[in-house]
Amino acid sequence: MDADALLHPRGPLPPGVYWRRRAVTVSLVVLTLVLLARSCGDDGSGGATLRTGGATPAPSASPKPSAAPAPASPRASQAAPATSAARAPGQPCRDTDLQVMATANAKEFAAGSRPRLTLVVTNLAGVSCTRDLGAAARELRVISGSDRVWSSDDCAPGGPADVVLLEPGRTKSFGVTWSRTRSRPGCPPDRAPAAPGTYRVIGRLGTIERPGDVFSLRG
Repeated sequence: MDADALLHPRGPLPPGVYWRRRAVTVSLVVLTLVLLARSCGDDGSGGATLRTGGATPAPSASPKPSAAPAPASPRASQAAPATSAARAPGQPCRDTDLQVMATANAKEFAAGSRPRLTLVVTNLAGVSCTRDLGAAARELRVISGSDRVWSSDDCAPGGPADVVLLEPGRTKSFGVTWSRTRSRPGCPPDRAPAAPGTYRVIGRLGTIERPGDVFSLRG
């Protein structure tokens, strides 16, 4: 289009109509350019971003709040025992500090041979502790199935307490020879001989009770 046609529009309509159309078109173009410029230059906070010839630095990400530690489950809390303070030496032994065993000196005893039964107490704790090891706190018992055959408490039921200091790893043993006769509480004199068969010795110290060796008596 030449300059004369641009400055002197021709057509069936009056020239003012063509000028108004061109003015509207130019205004729309200018408005579009302004909007594009603002959208490209806006930093998202209402102000224009200063641009240089270099690459535009990416906006730094806002620091995310650190996640709070997940609460421990009740099952995990119960499974993990709390760490206790160091124990002082010489305190009373806990049941879990002690190993209690009951032994027989053989697996089989011929006719007339009497079993030697022993109660063995060992301190498994890492510190010395005290425990009543008197006769009233100890028991050796012989059973055969569900039959209570004999007990050291029946004829020697007790006596004064005997509190002993048990060093870590140390063992105390208490033995008795079983006469191969049955017994009952109160130690009545009519004590029948134990029949040939299989027996088990049970050891007790206070509230700790443990099954021990199995052995047999021959006739």
